[in-house]
Amino acid sequence: MRVLQVNTTEMATKILQNTIRWAASRAARSYAASSLEDARRICLDLRRDGFGASLCFWNSESDGSSEITSACFQLLDLLETLDAQAYLSIKLPGMRFDEAAVFQVLTEAARRGRCVHFDSHAPEDADRTFQIIESGLRLHPNLSCTIPGRWTRSIVDARLAAEWGLRVRVVKGQWADPADPHMDMSRGFLNVVDELAGRGRFVAIASHDVPLARASLLRLMRAGTPCELELLYGLPWRAPVQMARELGVPVRFYVPQGKAWLPYLLKNARNNPRVLGWFARDLIRGYTA
Repeated sequence: MRVLQVNTTEMATKILQNTIRWAASRAARSYAASSLEDARRICLDLRRDGFGASLCFWNSESDGSSEITSACFQLLDLLETLDAQAYLSIKLPGMRFDEAAVFQVLTEAARRGRCVHFDSHAPEDADRTFQIIESGLRLHPNLSCTIPGRWTRSIVDARLAAEWGLRVRVVKGQWADPADPHMDMSRGFLNVVDELAGRGRFVAIASHDVPLARASLLRLMRAGTPCELELLYGLPWRAPVQMARELGVPVRFYVPQGKAWLPYLLKNARNNPRVLGWFARDLIRGYTA
């Protein structure tokens, strides 16, 4: 009887997990272009409305570095139809830090004159990411990286990025710093911005937090540092776009293509009830996409 109870519980757990995964996949369709043609349409619509775009292939767990490299080449083809500032983002963990594959992408992007951005990563991946960037600069001088506001090492990383002439995208950060898991993300964000102000080559403020984004952009503008606001496609955008337009700052949207996943975590719903509203809205939008 006990064995039957355990099996029934395990089965119920699996059914619940699969249901949540299915619902999340439906909801996430509002945030990721499932095909290249969808990505092209989104980017052209953005350009028509006066916005820039960055493109990134979101891989599935089964994709190897060769599949991801091929997808990146296809996105580089798509970028040829966009403005000269549109660029490619890549995810090193998804590519298993395969330097040969990464350097193939960098070589082709350099040939086409397109910037390549190294997307967000976990704290334990930071050193390997900067090692690959340092080597990659020999192949392609126009590189960019993400620096999160919630890591103690980020000030040093921002200083290094400025020294290497990298473009920088500043984010709050998805992963906490094990050395300081309760670090104030907004304060850390502004500390990174201050380190780059007057030193950075170009800084993208990637946040939908309007007060934080405004404060960051103003600090960069006062220091004479070129900057823009970068938003995740699909998240609420009217308020941050209005703020950027008031400041005269360009706006770019980060457009994922490939395997959809939610850009917010349901475990944060207790701290931010709006997340549940977004999830319900996007679940409906996912049905009709």
